[in-house]
Amino acid sequence: SAAPGPEDGARLELRSRDMGSIDMYPRALLHNSNGRFVAALGDNEYVIYTAQALRSKSFGKGRDLAWSAQGSGDYAVLTSSSGVSVFKDFREAFEFRVPFAATKVSGGALLAVQRNDFVQFWAWDQEMFVMQVDAECLGVHWNESGDFVAITTPDATYILEHNKDAVMAASMATGDDAARIAAEGVDGALTVVHELHERIVSAEWAGDCLLFVTSRGKLCYFVGGRTITVAVLPGPQHILGYLQKDGRVVMQNRSGEIFSYALAWPLLDYQTAVVRRDFDRANTILPGIPRDQHTRIAKFLEAQGFKEEALAVSTDPEHRFELAIALNRLDIAHAITTEAAAEAEADEVEVEARWRQLADLALSRGDIKLSLECAKAGKDHPTLLLLYTSLGHAEGLAELAQDAEAAGRANVALAARLALSDASGAVDILRKSGRVADAAIFARAHCPSRAAEATSEWIGHLRARAARGDRGAERAAEAIANPAEYANLFEGWELALETEQAVADSGALPCSSAQHATASAMLDAGVNSDEGWAALTALAGGEVAADMAAAEAPEPEDEPEAAPAESPEAPELPTAPVASPTSPSPVASSGAGSPGPAAGAAQATDAPVDAPADADVDAAADDDQDDAAAFDQDDFGDDSAAWQPASPPAAASPSPAASSPQHARVEASSPPRQAADVPAAEPAAAPPAPVEAPEPAAEEEAIDFGMDDFATPPGEREAAPGEGAAPAAAAPAADDDFDLDLDLGDFE
Repeated sequence: SAAPGPEDGARLELRSRDMGSIDMYPRALLHNSNGRFVAALGDNEYVIYTAQALRSKSFGKGRDLAWSAQGSGDYAVLTSSSGVSVFKDFREAFEFRVPFAATKVSGGALLAVQRNDFVQFWAWDQEMFVMQVDAECLGVHWNESGDFVAITTPDATYILEHNKDAVMAASMATGDDAARIAAEGVDGALTVVHELHERIVSAEWAGDCLLFVTSRGKLCYFVGGRTITVAVLPGPQHILGYLQKDGRVVMQNRSGEIFSYALAWPLLDYQTAVVRRDFDRANTILPGIPRDQHTRIAKFLEAQGFKEEALAVSTDPEHRFELAIALNRLDIAHAITTEAAAEAEADEVEVEARWRQLADLALSRGDIKLSLECAKAGKDHPTLLLLYTSLGHAEGLAELAQDAEAAGRANVALAARLALSDASGAVDILRKSGRVADAAIFARAHCPSRAAEATSEWIGHLRARAARGDRGAERAAEAIANPAEYANLFEGWELALETEQAVADSGALPCSSAQHATASAMLDAGVNSDEGWAALTALAGGEVAADMAAAEAPEPEDEPEAAPAESPEAPELPTAPVASPTSPSPVASSGAGSPGPAAGAAQATDAPVDAPADADVDAAADDDQDDAAAFDQDDFGDDSAAWQPASPPAAASPSPAASSPQHARVEASSPPRQAADVPAAEPAAAPPAPVEAPEPAAEEEAIDFGMDDFATPPGEREAAPGEGAAPAAAAPAADDDFDLDLDLGDFE
C-alpha cells in the first residue's frame, strides 16, 4: 500500500516479501477480473496461480491468454494461429476456429481475437461471431461494467458503446437468422461514440473514465467527450491501476519503480454520474468533493452543456464571468467585475477588458444605463462616443473629449469636439497631434479666427523641415499665404470673421436635436442673409421660429399658361403710368407704330397687344400717385384671359387710354427699390385710379425678379393683327443688363 499523503510523482517505497518462485521466465502477468488469480505467460505456455499464495491453479499450452469479465475462472487461450479454446471455471467449455491467422486475444465483456489489420469480437457463452472492427488494433480495454470498450490504434483511440441487449437477442436466434449472424455478425452490437486523436501507450478504466498515458508523456483521463490532464510524467511510464479508496493512479517505469498521482474518486464518480445522466446521484456526491476541485467540475459541466449548473459550482471568478456572459446574466457579470476591480492586486488591463465586454453586451440588449456605466469604468471611448452622440449628451461629450485627448485617442477627441461644434478645440487637437497642415485648412473653413495662428505654425513646420535639407518644404512654405498678412487673397475674409463672432456671441451652437432643422437652415442660408439671421435669432432664443418652417417648405410650382381665348373683339386695355419713387425713369421710345420692349414691365403673354402707332407715355408720374399704388403677388401672375389680343381699331387718333403697356427701363445706378409699369386688370374710360392691394400674408415668400421677367427681348415681339412687322429697338446697354432682387415689401 502507498504511504499516506505522498506527493504526485514521488517514488513509493513499498514493503516486499518473498512469495516463492515459478519454473519459467514470464513475459507477461495478467490478473483476472477480481484479482484473485494471476496468469504467467511464457513461450507458448501459461500457468495460472493464486494471487495471495502463488499456488498453481491451472496450466497449459497457448500463445496468449485473456480473462473474461464474468466469473473468476473464465478465460480463453489462443492455442494456435487459428484455434481458440474457451474455459469455464478452469475447464474447457468449447473450441472454435477463426478464418485468419490470429496474433493476440483480449478479454472483457466480449472476447477479442486480433490480427494486424482488424479485430473480431466473439461471445463468451457460445461460438457466436459478434462484430469485426477494421482497424490496426494495438489494445482492447473494457470498462468494469462492460458498457464501453476503447480500441487503441497508432493514430487515434476509438471508444465504442456495447449494446448488450442486441447481443443477447442474437444469441437466441435460430435458423436463417443464426446463419446470417454467423456470417455477418450482430447489427448494432458496437457503436463508436467518441474518438480521441491521441496515440495511447497505456490505458485503464475507472468507472466510465478512461485513464491513459499519451506518447507525449502526459497522464490524462477522458470522460464525457472531454480530455483532462492530470500530470506530465518525467519519463516513460505505464498504468498499473487505480486505487479507488486512496484516490490515486499507480504507475510504473521501465526500471520497476512505482509512482502515484492523486485523482479523487468522488470527482471521477461525479463525472461518471453526469455522463450517465444520473443527476440525483451526482447531487449527493457533490458535497463530498473538495472545494478546490469545483472549478474542474464546473468546466466539465460546461463541456456537457450544463452552463447554469457550472455557474453555480465554479469558484474561479474569471470562469464565472465567462459563464455569466454566455448566459446573458448581466447582473452576475457586473457583480463579478466590480469585485475584481476592487481587489488591490487586480490586473487593470484584464478588468478593463471585462468592462468593455460587458458594455458591448449591455448595449446589444438595449440597457443604455448599464452600458454607459461599464464603458466609463472600462475607458471604452468609442462606445462612449456612440452613446453620447446618440443621446445628445453635451456634458458627456465634453468630458469624453478631455479623457480621450489625455489617453492619446485623438480621433475620438476630434469627433467629440466636432459634435459639440467646438471648432477651436478641434484645431487644438489637430495641432497637438502634429497635423499642422490639417489644422490650418480646418481653421480656414470652420474657425477663421484661428486660421492665422495655425497657418503660421504650418509655415514654421515646413521651414523646420527645410532647415533639415528638405528643399520642397521651403518652396511650399513660400507658397502659403497667411490670412493675417494677405487678407486680400481670401475672399470674404472679414465677413467670415464677423459671422464667426456673431455665432459665438449668440450662443446658438451647439443646439439640441429639436433645433437641428433651424441650425441647418442657418448654415445653408448664411448668417448674413435674412433667413440665416432669423434662424440664428431663433437658436439664440432657444426655440425654433415658426416662419422657418414655412421658409423650408418647397416653393409652389407655377401653373401652366392657359391658351388665349380667340375673341374677335377684345376690349382695349388702358395702362396706368407709374413712376419711380426716387427719380423719374427715362422712357425708351420705340418710334411710330411700334412700341419698344419694356425693361421693367412684367410680360404676361407673348401675344401681341394692339396699340396706336404714336402713343404718348407719361413716364414722369407724381410720386404721391406711385406711393399710393399697391400690388400683391397676383398682379404679376400669368392671367392669360385678361391679356387677349384686340382687333385692329378703326382709324382714329391715338389716345392715352388706348395706348400699349408702358415700358420703363431701370438704370443701373437706381436704388434696388424700383417700380414697374403693370397693365391694369380692367379697362376704364377715364384714367384709372390707383387700386389698393391687400396686405401680403405673413407666410407668403419673397419673390426674386430679374430684368428678363419684365421685358421682351428686342425684335422678338410679334406684330398685332393688321400691323406690320415691328422694327427692333436698340438693345439696352451692357451695364443695364442685370438682375434685380425684389420682394413684396419693396412695393408697399
